[in-house]
Amino acid sequence: MVSIHPHWLNSEFTPPWWLRNGLSMTVYTATLGSQNWETTTIDPEPPYQETIFTGAGGVPIFALVAIPENPKSTIVGTYGITGSLENQWFLRLLGRKAFAQGYAVVLFDWRAHGKTAELSPTLTSDGLYEGEDFVCIAAQAKTMGCPAKFWFTGFSLGGQLALWAVKA
Repeated sequence: MVSIHPHWLNSEFTPPWWLRNGLSMTVYTATLGSQNWETTTIDPEPPYQETIFTGAGGVPIFALVAIPENPKSTIVGTYGITGSLENQWFLRLLGRKAFAQGYAVVLFDWRAHGKTAELSPTLTSDGLYEGEDFVCIAAQAKTMGCPAKFWFTGFSLGGQLALWAVKA
């Protein structure tokens, strides 16, 4: 039988001790990582344009949009259940790396979060409409020059919202 797996799939990898322990990873991410993340990348902050999209049901959604010259495709992303774009360093790091690789980037504050909460009294629907918001944002971003394919991303509950977008 011929193996179709690359050789590196069979190689052994031993991560450093702090990556073998969920508690230490969480503590690092919540404390030190959020303080020094900008030193971990050479990629500068993209030239974001503040934008207000219209989400499902006409709800205004605050976003940051950056489009490089000749973009490959577009990443639309958000964060988990708490916070705002101002304090979500994981998402900002993703935006820097994606933009540096030639992707258009759309990062947004979802319903009842960050600047979107300032625009509308609409409460979060815990997924009833947030998946549709991803799709609405992508359609409007396309008219701004963000090219297809659109890649929906998020972490924690934001990841679930991205999955709901695929079903919308």
